[in-house]
Amino acid sequence: MNQLLLPFELLLQIFHMAVYEPGVLDNERFSIFSVSSYCQPWIPVQRSVRTRRSLILACKKWWMLAMPLLYEVVIARHQDGLLSLHRALLDDHSSQLQSQKTLRGRVRRLCVRIKAEQVQEGGCYDFERLADILRNLPNLEDFTFHDSSEFNECEKLPEERAFPQVVLTALTTRGATLRTVDWCPPVNFCPDLFQLKEAFSHMPNLRNVRLLPAPDAGIVGNAISDTCPLQLPRLQFLDSGGNPTIPLNWQLDSLPSLQKLCLSEQIHWFFFPPVSVSFRTQITQLTVFIHSNCCDYFVELALRTFPNVVDLVLCSLSSEWLPLLCAAPWKPTNVERLGIGRCSSQSLDSDYGPVLKIFRLIRAPKLSVVRLVGQDDWAALRSERPTVWAQFQDVARAKGLRFENSVGEVLQ
Repeated sequence: MNQLLLPFELLLQIFHMAVYEPGVLDNERFSIFSVSSYCQPWIPVQRSVRTRRSLILACKKWWMLAMPLLYEVVIARHQDGLLSLHRALLDDHSSQLQSQKTLRGRVRRLCVRIKAEQVQEGGCYDFERLADILRNLPNLEDFTFHDSSEFNECEKLPEERAFPQVVLTALTTRGATLRTVDWCPPVNFCPDLFQLKEAFSHMPNLRNVRLLPAPDAGIVGNAISDTCPLQLPRLQFLDSGGNPTIPLNWQLDSLPSLQKLCLSEQIHWFFFPPVSVSFRTQITQLTVFIHSNCCDYFVELALRTFPNVVDLVLCSLSSEWLPLLCAAPWKPTNVERLGIGRCSSQSLDSDYGPVLKIFRLIRAPKLSVVRLVGQDDWAALRSERPTVWAQFQDVARAKGLRFENSVGEVLQ
């Protein structure tokens, strides 16, 4: 069919379907079963942006139709990308000032990638321009700020530097529209705890917060309990990594809609923060990231603290720690759906015995669904490891379980 004969409305519908990637502009990446959003957070964003760019290059008609879609999701990659984005949206010398204003109004998600060396003493990153961009995005819903440094680079970082207040102040001007803050800065470059709490107080419509600050920052987390309690009536998802008291206080802050919570076992079980009665009962979906051989104690504590959890995900850095959960006294009494997986990829030649052992020994009377999550290519087991797949099928029949992939499709 000649694309020139298609009406604009139909072409736009096709374009929206073509650029859609789960989690880019919806809440899919905040499903507790979307472990891959931690492992490879940028892959769906990059795919979607590439598709959007391809559409505008096809012909003039498509360029006119798809340009607003291109600017729904914008990425500032390091300093060069930031300067390019600033020129495209805010260049005063442009002859297309009205067009720029229209495009600024189309931006729904701003993704910022920054390297650790750019925030070291004498670094070149222009935070004033970033703040300028933030102040001029009237419909911004999702602010994503991630460190793109390699792990071995992070190990060599110098002393901490203060995060520029100008950026947080600019972000608060978008408080009425912001729905998501996905924050993972370089480990030596985290905002002050009081700065964060003050910024969140201007964002009453937040739905999702992922905040992964420096590991040591949680030591002073309880100090913010002296400030006024936060009111975030629409917050549904919270991941504060290994620092559960940053910047929210589970005992004092008002978070009536919060149901999804991600915890990291690296905080160790005896550092668990105080929790209000209402907070204990409202959490129904829980993810625990396992880092050590203390995982059994931590999972037990988490399930005792949040007794109404029906969806539980256990994600390990190494499958050798998973069997410890079998010997632990924890009992997922109310859990109906269990996710099991690894943050790192696992070869099909790997030993799946630890995972099978969990399924054989677990005592969960309401459990009916097991989701295999993370980067492991579980779906290929049937063709590549038929003997292992047969063991999974045997466990499913014996326990009355249904095995699914991370998006809920039944593994046949």
